[in-house]
Amino acid sequence: MEKATCTKEGENKYTATFPEIQGIDLKPQEHIITIQKKDHTFSGDIEYIWYYEVKSQEENQEEKTEEQYLENDEEWLNWLTQENAPELKCKAVKICSNCKSENLITKATEVKAEVEKATCTKEGKNKYTAMFSEEGIVIKQLEHIIIMPREEHKLIKTEMLLATCTMDGKSAYYTCSKCNHYFSDEKGSKEIAPNSWVIKAKGHHIVNHLKNPTDISEGSSIKSCDVCGYVQETLVLPKKTLMITLGKCGYLISDASKCKFDLSNAKKYEKYFKLDTKTGKVTTKKNYSVKISKSIPVKVTTGGQTYTVTVKIRISTPSIKIKKSLSGDGYNYKFSYKLKKTGAKKIKVRIEGLNTKTANKVLDKYLGKPNSDNDSYIYISKSLLKKLGNKVRFKIVVYYGKNVSEPRIFSIK
Repeated sequence: MEKATCTKEGENKYTATFPEIQGIDLKPQEHIITIQKKDHTFSGDIEYIWYYEVKSQEENQEEKTEEQYLENDEEWLNWLTQENAPELKCKAVKICSNCKSENLITKATEVKAEVEKATCTKEGKNKYTAMFSEEGIVIKQLEHIIIMPREEHKLIKTEMLLATCTMDGKSAYYTCSKCNHYFSDEKGSKEIAPNSWVIKAKGHHIVNHLKNPTDISEGSSIKSCDVCGYVQETLVLPKKTLMITLGKCGYLISDASKCKFDLSNAKKYEKYFKLDTKTGKVTTKKNYSVKISKSIPVKVTTGGQTYTVTVKIRISTPSIKIKKSLSGDGYNYKFSYKLKKTGAKKIKVRIEGLNTKTANKVLDKYLGKPNSDNDSYIYISKSLLKKLGNKVRFKIVVYYGKNVSEPRIFSIK
């Protein structure tokens, strides 16, 4: 028995079977009663269906039009992403509660689309409105909204740049060429603010590299960056002592551009000593009418520090010639000099290792005059020379008024 439905007829089939009679097998007898189809039951509410039409044609067959229903978001997206997507339609139907077949009530007279395209910063929104009209009057309006996923960012990487002492650096970051937003990761999931990648310049790490001056050499103060080598300031520091020969000139420091000079009691030295406070040049003059100070302190200020340079004035011993010649059982040592024109008043000669009154008296008698003459020699016997180690060392100073020259040693074998 097959019950009748609203889509097909029913069928009641009756079969009669008979027992075998006197060896005769009787065939079963059948009778079929066809039951008419039932009517559809369209008793529910009106349903609205979104769809589009697809045409197809099999070989040697007429073209067919099939309706493709859009029942979920995936089917909507498949329709939207088709190239030249078919026209969207909507219809109102009632559904048979028995067979689920449709009873068309009406079709939408117009379907409108409002599209907000998706970007890489926000989702898109497609709004579809189906309007059902009768005699030009809209009696029903149905909406369906599809949210379109955001597009992917198109990222361009900016490489990291290390900061230096004077120039800002930056961490690596990514820029989307579509939306011009910035991201710290290559997936574009972590947005960052403009210039948040800036790594500020560190600034110089200035250290003062100090070389202290000595009596014979200048020092230096070099303020430079230990990181990049930038030199902020270079100062020359004056040496502690300036040796200068009377009558000559010299400089307290090789670079006076950043210096100040001060000479206390300058008037005390003005007759033979002059200081140029702009250049640090020291000029001396041979003036034996006064007592010449052999040590003059001068203040030199540079880089906020004050240094004392001791100017030591030397009075040199003029040229003196000594000639040794054999004489009997010893040697004559003949002196030749002319010192009177230099302002010398007398000369004092001493023999190292022979510092006796008698010897000194002889030396003063024959070698004490400012100019030499025929008597300006002394005799030393061979035996005395032997006691002196076969070498005579003459120590000579010259007197200029109240001033005495630097000692000068003449060693004669």
